[in-house]
Amino acid sequence: MSNSGFISVCLRNVLAEVKTWVPGCGGGSELIVIRKDGELSGIGWFDISHIDPFSELFQQSMKQLFLRACDLEEPDKNITEHIETLAMQIDGLRNHLKTENQRNAGLRDLMKALQQRKITKH
Repeated sequence: MSNSGFISVCLRNVLAEVKTWVPGCGGGSELIVIRKDGELSGIGWFDISHIDPFSELFQQSMKQLFLRACDLEEPDKNITEHIETLAMQIDGLRNHLKTENQRNAGLRDLMKALQQRKITKH
């Protein structure tokens, strides 16, 4: 993953957490970069509503896995099945993100072209 891709994923997750806990936050979001020269560059508008359910499910599953792993009376088979279920959740998330990434490729190309344009005053 590129640095900008990694930053974008981190920002989306932070934003999802903020929208979960801060009253009145919600809806669509837009990332904007302020460059050293003061110019603004939009990264993109996106809906993060699909991230929250995956994030919440993943966090719950990890917590349950931790608790089950600490319980020495829990059969190893149950731990293995839980890990396999978690792997399926991760695959589902990655497949969803890959599909979304492919769908938005044209939009990213357009935004990149627009970002490279200089606005001149008349």
